[in-house]
Amino acid sequence: MGCIWQIENDLLDVYKDREAGIRTLVTTSGKIEILRKKYVQTLEEIISLTNKTCYTKSGKNHFLESIVLFVTVGLVALDVMEKNEKFTNSIFQVEKYDRKNLICDIEKPVNILKIIHYFAKHNPISIPKLKS
Repeated sequence: MGCIWQIENDLLDVYKDREAGIRTLVTTSGKIEILRKKYVQTLEEIISLTNKTCYTKSGKNHFLESIVLFVTVGLVALDVMEKNEKFTNSIFQVEKYDRKNLICDIEKPVNILKIIHYFAKHNPISIPKLKS
């Protein structure tokens, strides 16, 4: 889970990290789609490993719903970063974007709707495996 939390943190702090000269997976990524695949793969692994534990099904589902709810924020941030690539020949170039393009405002109504969409899409109770 540390991997997914770190990617999400790097996504949400990309502007701050760029300004501070901190190299992260996000600031050095040339393609956000590659980062998205790693993010989704990691979530799939968390779901798979959780389902292999000896905890009750309801306990596993409660845990996974909490994880997925948190991870949806990262999926929305990936959408925001991927949108930037349209301005730089389909290559993510963090140094070429201004602050407003690198900040993911989770409280915007459109982003709240995206969080709900991703949660419904990736809810482990109704969908045991994520679809890319």
